[in-house]
Amino acid sequence: MKVMKILSISNNLLSLNNANGKFCRNYLYSFKDDELASFYISNDIKMENEKIDSFNYSDRDVLRDFLHKKHSIESNQEYGKKEKIVNKQSAFVRVIRYFIWKIAFRKNVNFNKWIENIKPTHIVITVGDNPYLFLLARKLKKIFNSKLIIICGENYSLKKYNYLKCKYHRNLSFLWFQNILRRHTRKTFKDSNLVIFNSNSIKDLYEKKMKFQKSIVVYPLSANRYIDAYDPLNKDIVYAGNLGVGRAEALVNFSNILNDVGNKHKLKVYGKATKEQIELLKKCSNIEYKGIVTNDELIGIINRSWLLLHVESFDKYRKIDLEYAFSTKLSDLISSNDRFFMFAPDCYVESKFFIRYLRTHIALSENELTNVLSELLMQKKPFSFDDNSKLRAIMDINKNGKYIRDLISSL
Repeated sequence: MKVMKILSISNNLLSLNNANGKFCRNYLYSFKDDELASFYISNDIKMENEKIDSFNYSDRDVLRDFLHKKHSIESNQEYGKKEKIVNKQSAFVRVIRYFIWKIAFRKNVNFNKWIENIKPTHIVITVGDNPYLFLLARKLKKIFNSKLIIICGENYSLKKYNYLKCKYHRNLSFLWFQNILRRHTRKTFKDSNLVIFNSNSIKDLYEKKMKFQKSIVVYPLSANRYIDAYDPLNKDIVYAGNLGVGRAEALVNFSNILNDVGNKHKLKVYGKATKEQIELLKKCSNIEYKGIVTNDELIGIINRSWLLLHVESFDKYRKIDLEYAFSTKLSDLISSNDRFFMFAPDCYVESKFFIRYLRTHIALSENELTNVLSELLMQKKPFSFDDNSKLRAIMDINKNGKYIRDLISSL
């Protein structure tokens, strides 16, 4: 039997305890922890029970190497949050960051020893907007003669506006940065053995702009196993996930309409939030911000909830920026039970998915939300007569996980 060692290269730790790490881990569901390794650059905290061999190296670390300052880097440690060194909203700093990584990281002795021990047979890179990670993936593919797999749910290199500043105008520094990013994205797609897209829409977009050998479309998957522990006394509406990209504002909008329709239900919000987002949520009497919880804790919360909620922004800019977004959290909602609901405009890929498969579970406007909530609040158990088993079959993680494993094994 062929021995495989898959190296994940991503901004985030390969983990079920953070949204981006969960996105990739679920696609690699059929692979055991000892078949995986994770190289990541974010400030994700590695939990004590997480056994995937990992190496964390941040912007701060590479800057220290560049400046020849002493520091220690170890793999398989529990990492706390590290200080942010670069302003990631600046295109010019992004360009400088790319060149610093390119110069300094190749000399990192600790990583070189770690990767030599891993000897990856396959490299999986999750599409982001760090051009150096694309370069690293190609270099390691060449060194170890590995197969290269791309998991793609983002279109940063193809955006026709300055997404770093949330502006339509692209200045010279942004065009410089995006040119570097597009060049490395294009080369990596061309060099890949397989591209896994999370929707047909984003696959169609990339097919027009880039060349690649082989691709498949698999909707976002969820490895969580839920038990419907409905509690008739529990009136919690639960939102868990990213509060950025205009979602905090959308939650406030939802809560105001909820309050107008009926005040017996609380909206409980879980996830990482900035001070500004927390203050915004606190202004609503029917929102309780609960902070960050582990994936296992979240499963219990979802099991007992009255309704599970996902929202997207109605802001004009966000409608363009997030057109191809398909939230990982939606797969968690759909796999859990039938008590899930979405409030979003019809322009997003995920909205179109709901319109096609789950029309009664989405409100596309404030007026529609008012009408739907009025009906839901009269029900003891929302959507209790729905049967979404056919939809779950499309997103079945066991079937899709085995399909992905067989495909990767045959490369």
